[in-house]
Amino acid sequence: MLLLFNCYELAQLPINLGRLINLRHLDVRSTNLKEMPPHMDKLKDLHTLSDFVVGKQTAPSIVVLKELQIVGTLAISGLHNIVNSEDAFVANMRNKHLDGLALTWGAETDDSQKDREVLNNLQPHTHLKALSLKFYGVETIGPEFYGNGVSVVMPFRSLSVLFFKDMLGWQEWSHFGSSQEGGAFPHLCQLYLTNCPKLTEKLPEYLPSLTTLEIRRCEQLLGSLPRTRAILEIPSVKDNLCLEEKTSGTNSSLTPFPCDGLADALRVSLNLHHLSPLNHCYAFLQTLKIKSSCDSTKSIPLDYFPRVKELKLYNCRNLESFTYSQDSESPIILSLSSLRIFNCPNFVSFPDGGLYAPNLIVLNISESYKLRSLPEHMCTSLSSLQAVILEYCSELESFPEGGLPSNLDMLRIFGSKKLIANRMHWGLDRLICLRYLAFSFDECEDVVSFPEEGLLPTILTTLCIFNSPNLKILDSKGFQNLTALQHLFIDGCNELECLPEGLPTSLSHLDINKCPLLTQRCQNEIGEDWPKISHITRVTVDGLD
Repeated sequence: MLLLFNCYELAQLPINLGRLINLRHLDVRSTNLKEMPPHMDKLKDLHTLSDFVVGKQTAPSIVVLKELQIVGTLAISGLHNIVNSEDAFVANMRNKHLDGLALTWGAETDDSQKDREVLNNLQPHTHLKALSLKFYGVETIGPEFYGNGVSVVMPFRSLSVLFFKDMLGWQEWSHFGSSQEGGAFPHLCQLYLTNCPKLTEKLPEYLPSLTTLEIRRCEQLLGSLPRTRAILEIPSVKDNLCLEEKTSGTNSSLTPFPCDGLADALRVSLNLHHLSPLNHCYAFLQTLKIKSSCDSTKSIPLDYFPRVKELKLYNCRNLESFTYSQDSESPIILSLSSLRIFNCPNFVSFPDGGLYAPNLIVLNISESYKLRSLPEHMCTSLSSLQAVILEYCSELESFPEGGLPSNLDMLRIFGSKKLIANRMHWGLDRLICLRYLAFSFDECEDVVSFPEEGLLPTILTTLCIFNSPNLKILDSKGFQNLTALQHLFIDGCNELECLPEGLPTSLSHLDINKCPLLTQRCQNEIGEDWPKISHITRVTVDGLD
């Protein structure tokens, strides 16, 4: 065995590699090989070969593969260097019992006829499980993709996963049949299209086994979603994929994608420019992800999605609020269990009167710089809340009246200057289930000493302090009552001078990272702070135990 996997700078193998007549396994994945060495055909016992690189004219030709009885998976690159397309036929890929085959051309190829012939001549056996084509220039996927109709067998009857990625010239995808009886891909479970900017034709109409559909950066793609019996997951879909906007003069109408045939657990991310006329179509959604495509959306009526369990918002630059529709007055959102809001800089408020989501477990808000308040009456309306994560909400000043729900198990607050300044009014001592607490005092210049006496609940088991450049003192009084504390993590506190006296005897793990003043003080046996921590089972400083 010769295993050279991940030798990124390796550009050449020994020219006498052919002498290794007992070589059975050669792995050169993730290397920088430009060509294969001569006399590869002498390796009669070679059982597996990860990669074969077709070099320039002076390098061994692809025909040497004819002599190798390799199995498993094989990646052939540099196919643009083949001079005679017949060499690809001589390589005899049809008779090699491969499970996977990857074929890669060079980006600079300009002979489409030769490329087509090479591809045809490299046809593998019919039991292949995985096929990858890279840098084969494609503008149209037409009847030849389905065998030109020469066979009555349904095409791609076993294919389960299909990727199209970075196909910059691809414009048209014609489909084989449209009815349930005659369509292709009867067992296709996952379909991925990424960065195909010129593709305009619609997707196949019927994919009965589809469970995952992912579409990214396909701006021209039009038409409806495929009908399927299963779940769909569409992490980043342009609105014109899901909607056809028909314009006549000054009037426009919207045709939503068909809801029939879609499972209850549809996962979808949409552009919500036209949310209001479409609310009847999304009442069945259980997972909704809105990402960077709703620039004109300023509010989202939550009652449009009564069955949503997971709601995620990313980079919605103009989103300002959650609301309820005019026909609804503070409804109960029973299904919602997870609400995550990331980088929505203009998000200001939750619905007036509060957010009634009794089954909400996780609330995560990050980089919402204008948010001034959390939902009203959180302690009662969000009674199942277990985790609250607030990061860089610079205008948030306090928790609502009544404080946080008593069931809260985890609280994480990073870089929210005004909120942290009011920390003595949080009422953490009332949280009888709070086990995990994490802080970052980044952008909080006034926090020099922490924690204050009586601030932290006695039931706490994990305390994390991250990225606090001005923190100098850990106050021993704040640790006196932490009789259940087991884990203490301190990271990125450049000015922290020393550890406090009287750390809890329950402490079993102390982890210190990027705290230069503590590094010397916590050295095993000889550090000035060692007597304070010698009772701790595991002490880790800068990754070292």
